Amino acid sequence: MGKPLMPMQEFFEKALGDDSIASNLDPHPSLEAFRAALHELERPSDGTRILMELIEDDVGSPVAEAIVIVTPRPKEGFQSFAETFIADWVIAADDRIIRLVGVVPKGFNVWHIVWD
Repeated sequence: MGKPLMPMQEFFEKALGDDSIASNLDPHPSLEAFRAALHELERPSDGTRILMELIEDDVGSPVAEAIVIVTPRPKEGFQSFAETFIADWVIAADDRIIRLVGVVPKGFNVWHIVWD
């Protein structure tokens, strides 16, 4: 089924370096730039949750290669973030990701922002 998704706040408490997220980017945005932008996305009080899809979390700093957003907002609300941080896709989450999210509130979407 895959590694559990990590809440954004927990991820940033444990992440140690810029390459903890979207490690293949060059030039690579700072970890602080990711943190600030993701907090802005989660800021509206509409129930939006941001989760990190980890590829590594066993030793040291977690590493995320994708972001999962549970939100009532449409995909277009995340395109600017994706473009700024050079993500490959903002797509509807597949069944595997939705199972990892768990209960999705009625009227909410689950978006998957991926760096490949």
